[in-house]
Amino acid sequence: MLLHVLEDVTPYDYFDDSDIELPALKTVALRGAYADYDVHDVGPLLAAAPNLETLYALDCGDPVGNLSWLSLGGVRKIVVEGLLPTDLAEVLSSCHSLEDLDIYLLGFSDSPLMMRALAPVREDLRRLCLTRLPSLAKNYQGMLRGDNGMVMPSLRSLPYLEDLVIDQVFVYRKGTAAADTGQLAEFLPRSIRSVHLTYVHNTINADLLHLAAVARSSFPNLRSVKIGFVDVTPVRAAEMEQLPMIEAAFSESGVRLTWGEDFTGPYLYTAIPGGAPGMSLAHVNTTVPRGKSSTTVVHVPAVADSVHCSCN
Repeated sequence: MLLHVLEDVTPYDYFDDSDIELPALKTVALRGAYADYDVHDVGPLLAAAPNLETLYALDCGDPVGNLSWLSLGGVRKIVVEGLLPTDLAEVLSSCHSLEDLDIYLLGFSDSPLMMRALAPVREDLRRLCLTRLPSLAKNYQGMLRGDNGMVMPSLRSLPYLEDLVIDQVFVYRKGTAAADTGQLAEFLPRSIRSVHLTYVHNTINADLLHLAAVARSSFPNLRSVKIGFVDVTPVRAAEMEQLPMIEAAFSESGVRLTWGEDFTGPYLYTAIPGGAPGMSLAHVNTTVPRGKSSTTVVHVPAVADSVHCSCN
């Protein structure tokens, strides 16, 4: 395992003219320092690690010219933050075994570009996480842009997807979630086993009831639905009081519904499992009204002990 914080230098050029091989290297985790880095800078290192399985690439900057080919053919998991969809597409085009993909965004992204970025790995993906990193904004919905360009088309084009973590803004048009009954069922692929909706700021209770009703027939493998709320105010009390009734509806279909309040705060990478190896920061959440104490925490930082620091 290698964790490397890159500065504005290219540290791996010497690999090009050497016979160095790292057959035991399975996980590489990259972070930026004073300047965002070009993920292609680590191309020589990746080429020297033929058995690499997991790549964390956080703080990525915009690639510069003369891009080199990345050797990612055997990589099974990628966690990326900072890449634009067009650049992500170029990175994923070299993946032939990718099953697990986490994409974290600080800004906004147009859905057609994101779907084109996923095209090279659509037949292999078993798990997808697509969500924005938390913001300090007191009103999450107020910070969202006015158009609906972030709404993704149906994920049925990912025929083997089993686990999904996705921000509400990628599923529902702004301000219309309460009336979009059936939209979630149309969005999910039949193969889905677990769904986690993050940063839910508009009520989707009617749509959740619809999903519970069709779960047995339309999603026979579905076993778990998680809802991560944000902007939980007294105004939303009636919405929260309906959750036990929705939970019972899912239970009748053999699906477990859990809910909690999503993390917002200044420590962005604690929202990424493995994004802050060795982090000992305590995570405190406000309990959602009527929520279950065992399900109040949705985003949990990856905390490794001081002896065995792990990026997984």
